[in-house]
Order: sequence, then C-alpha cells, then structure tokens
Amino acid sequence: MTRSTNALTDRRTCWEAAHDGMGWLHWYGTAHQTKAAYDRINGMAVQVRQLGDPSPADTTDGVAGSGAAFGISHDTAEDLPTRTLDHLRADITAALLLDGITPTGMGAGIRGTVMVTVPVFTPLGLNEEPATLEGYGPISPEAHGRSPETAPASPGSLPTRKPG
Repeated sequence: MTRSTNALTDRRTCWEAAHDGMGWLHWYGTAHQTKAAYDRINGMAVQVRQLGDPSPADTTDGVAGSGAAFGISHDTAEDLPTRTLDHLRADITAALLLDGITPTGMGAGIRGTVMVTVPVFTPLGLNEEPATLEGYGPISPEAHGRSPETAPASPGSLPTRKPG
C-alpha cells in the first residue's frame, strides 16, 4: 500500500470551537479535491471583488452591499467594513456549504479545476517522477486518479500511449 492510499483512509471533516463565537471547519481530503474546492471558492471571491462586492441586501437591515445575506449585520451603513478576499472566501464557503449556492446565485454549475503536470517519461514507464499538482507540489499517480490516456490534454501537452 502506498503512502497516498494510507493517507486516504484518514480523510475526514471535523469542527473545532474557537473564541468569540467563531469556529473552524477542517476538511482533510485529497490534494486535488481540496485544491479544486479552494480554487472554486477563490475564483468566486475574486469575481465578487471585481464586481465591487455587490452582496445583496436582505430584510435584516436593507443596506445594499452590507454582507447581510452572508450573515453579517451592522447597525449603520457607515460602519460597514470592506470585505477582504479572506472575508469573501469565508462568506462564499459558508453560503455554498449551508445553501448550495451563494445568495446572488453564484455556484450553480461551477466546478473547480486543477492542473496536474506529469513528466513525459513517467507514463511511458521510463522513470518514476511524480506528477505535480499546481499550487501544491508532487502527488502520486494514485492521488490524481487518472491515467494519461483518459485525462484531458492541455495546450502544449504531449499525447501518450500506454507501453506494450
């Protein structure tokens, strides 16, 4: 059994209480799934930032852009903080996990993507260099779960055939 197969048996999600009414949600999963999820959340946060953070008002306080739809409430419009990318990622994560999509409808039909680079000689059986997950590092062939024959090619990639 390989290390990645052993690690897969340890996957889990757990919650941890924190101070001041906060908590941590931890997800220990495969590198490609967790990276794809993070990239999806980050991409949505960047899009919200580019749109000027148009978080919709709800009936709680009626102030447009207040973050009320994400569970953030303020007494007056003057004390509204500008949400950082970390804030946006946290709010989007909560909306996706609790409701399936964000209050603005983002998330429907969006899938995260990952880039895996496999050294050209590895699938040919000429070396054992690991594949590399962009933004993470080396991963085993078992971790990325696709053979080069079935993975979609990207521009500049070389098609391969299974030896034999």
